Amino acid sequence: MYPVPEDHPFHVPGTWDPPAFFEEPGYLKMPFIEQAFAGDWTNWWAPNAACSQAMLRAAGFSIEANPEADVYLCRVAPVPYARYGPAAVYPAREHDLIEAAMIWNEPSNKSHWDPELDPDWSIYADTVIRAGTAIAQANPALKRVLGGLPPIDPMWLGRLRELGALDAVDVVAVHGFPIDWNLWPIHAWPDKIAEVEAAAPDKEVWVTEVGVGSFGAEEVQVFGVQRTAEFLVGRVPRISWYSLFDLPLE
Repeated sequence: MYPVPEDHPFHVPGTWDPPAFFEEPGYLKMPFIEQAFAGDWTNWWAPNAACSQAMLRAAGFSIEANPEADVYLCRVAPVPYARYGPAAVYPAREHDLIEAAMIWNEPSNKSHWDPELDPDWSIYADTVIRAGTAIAQANPALKRVLGGLPPIDPMWLGRLRELGALDAVDVVAVHGFPIDWNLWPIHAWPDKIAEVEAAAPDKEVWVTEVGVGSFGAEEVQVFGVQRTAEFLVGRVPRISWYSLFDLPLE
């Protein structure tokens, strides 16, 4: 990563030439994408690693580890130029841009958390407790969300309650793709929500990923949208549809 000056000069001193560091390969960059990226026209910006790290620091985070590409483990840190106003981690407007923080996406998915390294879930529970405590200290109004669960497993939630992790969150989020991925029918959504409510009766339940692919037929997706709305709208306070656009075939 190219070292970033504390104050960028408008020109090379003594000339009218722009500084050369903007063209350095390791300098932080975030190209604007005029058309679509990965089949999605709303993917407007593509930061490189240096830019992603700089945005985290500018938002008031320190990077503790970078275990793999595009994954950063961070802690709340002093905000650069905080004297000029609040930072992203401390929203203070009447309608905050950040209203919730999810702690680890899909923790019950073996591809996202390795149960062989943490067979009793104590490491994960400790992570949730530490993260939930830090979020509450940074912004008590921010809702703390236990990362979306696939599979939806009430016994797993019971284990986290035993370890004290549920005391550090306000919301339990779930994921479900009954037509494409899950081995349960779409009309089982109310039962799945009820199972989570029974395991965590003092928490809100959000559906933070739900979707139906159109790769088989557009009519299937239309059916999926309509049935999902019938089962979930009014049943849970938050529903996040997982893209109306399928990923590219390749």
